[in-house]
Amino acid sequence: MPTAVEDKDAIREVLAEYCFQLDDGRFAEMAALFTEDGTWDTAFGKATGRVAIAELARSLRARAERAAAARDAFGDEYRD
Repeated sequence: MPTAVEDKDAIREVLAEYCFQLDDGRFAEMAALFTEDGTWDTAFGKATGRVAIAELARSLRARAERAAAARDAFGDEYRD
């Protein structure tokens, strides 16, 4: 049976992998860290299942990129 320290290390590894994959735009790989029926519940949306989680992450990235482009074009007065 793993120790508490080993459990914490395993959790840190999964969290780090989640962050790296999300940051790199590897949404299917990020979603694969969830169980088949897992739910990703964010301030910007909620998705259940790996395919839906990957799609939500992809759509949130696209939204963030559009907002960044609008801020670049319109300056600080732009609000998304």
